[in-house]
Amino acid sequence: MKFQSVNTGRQERVKGRKIAWRHLRFSMLLFFALLIKMPSAHAQFYGKRTLDVGKSAAADNDATKKLMAQVGVDQKMDAVVPLNARFRDHNGKEVRLGSLLGERPVLLMMISYACTQLCTVQVEVMVHSMKEMEFRAGKEFDVIIASIDPAETPVTAGEARATFLKRYERKGAESGVHFLTGSQESITALTKATGFRYTLDKRTGQWIHPDAIMLLTPQGHVSRYFLQLKYDPRDLRLGVVEASKNRIGSALDYLALACFHWNPNESRYGFGIMSVLRLLGTATFLIMAFGIMAMVRHERRNKSQKPDEREPKLPIESGLKV
Repeated sequence: MKFQSVNTGRQERVKGRKIAWRHLRFSMLLFFALLIKMPSAHAQFYGKRTLDVGKSAAADNDATKKLMAQVGVDQKMDAVVPLNARFRDHNGKEVRLGSLLGERPVLLMMISYACTQLCTVQVEVMVHSMKEMEFRAGKEFDVIIASIDPAETPVTAGEARATFLKRYERKGAESGVHFLTGSQESITALTKATGFRYTLDKRTGQWIHPDAIMLLTPQGHVSRYFLQLKYDPRDLRLGVVEASKNRIGSALDYLALACFHWNPNESRYGFGIMSVLRLLGTATFLIMAFGIMAMVRHERRNKSQKPDEREPKLPIESGLKV
């Protein structure tokens, strides 16, 4: 018994060190992401990488501003992704985008697999948030990551997918995680449908794009946009519940959705005072209604009884008085 307790304590310490390392790595990634977004000697751009091409500051600013004007996210709520667009999965098999939808909500991200800067941070933050969720990829939701570079191959996608699954550490997730590559035609169809604007910097050969997770309904409609690396596990969970039309989730999730509303400017669910007031008003009305019904039912019961049943009978004295 003593050996077993020592072994259990040792396992708990190992588990604690793993969790501490996981949070340290996540903090370092966020710090790196903030460094990317900090103002450099050239310019600062909201949610995008600053480019350094070695030219004069004025010329560089002008060139970079022209590139950044082409980059961003136009939130097209309820837009439908191109279901007939053809891509290739990590095995090189041609798949129709619509064949990957239909069962569960989908977290869609578009990146370049060769990118080692913003794209890497995006995927790391996404994986960390997914690990904090009770929901599991392949069960309550699916993941589709599509390359915006038509030159990338299924081999590259397969390597990126293997790294993703290794970091995710959830059994059974393989069936719900898809890494795709495709032609420029298919990529353009997908990015235009979702309002995802990106461009190629021909001077450096790098793809310039915003960071974003687009939440799709099982039918392929855009439900939510998560931007600025704000992939909060609570918001992702509520978004998945909402996109499923409450087919998954718990009573607490439904209550939370009644109290919180989606803020597209902040890409998160915020506390809605009016929703809470409406909820409290409904609860008060129901309590009063049940109270009135109970009073009316009690009054009817009293009226249905005979008078001699309602009034207590007085005892009858027997015998003669002298």
